[in-house]
Amino acid sequence: MNLSRILALVLLGIALLGFGCGKKAPSDPDKALVAVVDAVKANKPGDLWVLLPPSYQKDVQDVATAATTKLDKELFELAVQVIDKAVVVVDKQGDKLPSPITADQRKLIKDGHAALKDSGLLDYGTVSKLDVAAFLKSGGTKLMVFGIETFKAKDAKGYEEFQKGLDSIQVKIVKTEGDKSELEVTLTGPDGKPTTDKLQMVKVEGCWLPADMATSWKAMLPTVKTQVETGLGELTKNKADVKQALTGILAMLTKAEGGDLTGLDLGPLTGMLDQLK
Repeated sequence: MNLSRILALVLLGIALLGFGCGKKAPSDPDKALVAVVDAVKANKPGDLWVLLPPSYQKDVQDVATAATTKLDKELFELAVQVIDKAVVVVDKQGDKLPSPITADQRKLIKDGHAALKDSGLLDYGTVSKLDVAAFLKSGGTKLMVFGIETFKAKDAKGYEEFQKGLDSIQVKIVKTEGDKSELEVTLTGPDGKPTTDKLQMVKVEGCWLPADMATSWKAMLPTVKTQVETGLGELTKNKADVKQALTGILAMLTKAEGGDLTGLDLGPLTGMLDQLK
């Protein structure tokens, strides 16, 4: 994947999390892209909200509100109990499981759980009234820091190369005509050789965005909304079965906490951890 595509995806990810362009948005396309890189380097997702259009923020907040206001409080809190108990079991019994969880992995789980709690994402009151932009300035920063620290712990060399790559990024305007601009983005790779790609930018509501992202944004929204509505509908329809399953898992985890690991299956969790080895 080339650099310009990576940067475009970074901006798309930011938009999906709900930032919107504000009064401090850079007026020049090259400065807008540099601002993205600087915020990523500083682990400050909240600083990125000024880079994207207000309508994009509204779109994401609307989707988030549609989802969070329809969350079933009983199922949400039961699921959180399962998560909390699973973390306790992993910490106490992780080395005794059929697929043992290492001390480093146990620490990773505990740290991730703490980051989720600190962010408010395991609290129904917070999630049900989620203000995406406000969340990203607080909880979002904590989760981003955890993600970067996890990357660093998993792949120190890759992390170092990633940071050096960010530090080496240079952006130059090739041409700007009205609300369109072409940038030249240069990145120095691990081999010390620079790679240059072109990135097309457009101005939307006073904010500079990758052209591909601006083109696909409105087309993407109906799919996202449909997926959210479908998922919530299935959850409501099958509430009794979901509640029964969660209750059974919680009971099994409670026994496992005391040392009875009979029938315990942490397959999804250990499968995820395999990716972190």
